[in-house]
Amino acid sequence: MINVLGIKTVTRSGSFVSKYIPSFYVVVEDELAKSVIDCLYEGSDSLARKYIFSGVWGNQASCLYGFFTYGLALTDIQMPSFGIVAIVDGDVEEKSIRKRINDIIKGNHKNDDQQKIVEMISNSATSFHLDFQQKDINGLPEYNQKKWFEEITEERISKTHKEGGRKFLGNTREISSMLELVEFSKSISEDHSLIKKKNGRPDYHSYYEIIKNDFRPSNTDHKMNNITWYILSCIKYYTSEKWKDYTRAVDSKIRSLYESHKARFMESDFDFRS
Repeated sequence: MINVLGIKTVTRSGSFVSKYIPSFYVVVEDELAKSVIDCLYEGSDSLARKYIFSGVWGNQASCLYGFFTYGLALTDIQMPSFGIVAIVDGDVEEKSIRKRINDIIKGNHKNDDQQKIVEMISNSATSFHLDFQQKDINGLPEYNQKKWFEEITEERISKTHKEGGRKFLGNTREISSMLELVEFSKSISEDHSLIKKKNGRPDYHSYYEIIKNDFRPSNTDHKMNNITWYILSCIKYYTSEKWKDYTRAVDSKIRSLYESHKARFMESDFDFRS
């Protein structure tokens, strides 16, 4: 029997044997992307992961290049390579991502290891999906989350609960507070005094900060203490199709990565506890 407990896989077959499975790595641009992934896997104990923050997405290919270069060197000591995935926010075109990956190693004649690394980088990159891709807006992830959140209505919440969906909001007061927040969110537009302009374009990077500083619900709700997690959770449960479209590619890539990562360490003679 195999039972995965966090990052320790326990195997019972006659005598007791255990295998330590280290965390895999997730490269994200910022804390917001990390919050999305943490919300996606809320309650999942098996997907033990560590985060690397790349800042702008263009740094991710460089990060993966160094990671995989070092990983190939580790194979000389029979140590399995760690799993890693890089996640773009969704506001960069696929062709731009591919060009950046292909240009990470300069020169027209890559050696076998370099070509292998480029392929590994390409296979380890994925992106969130954003519905709204307006080129005249900065902060597209926040802007998309704002728009999805504002689609939530009392009728939608009631329908979700009646269909047996998880009740993220448990009572009338919580629902009332959330609907107040939806209305407040709608007031945060490009004309809002705290939405700054960058190169003449409204910048929604401050969306969550505005809510955190200015929104005061009629009823206190402890779930709103972490407003980013709160809004992401509302989207996840009450506009679930938008959430699934947003996270589908990332979820698939991470789960596939984890399985191959786990298999490498399960099959290896290398043990970090040695």
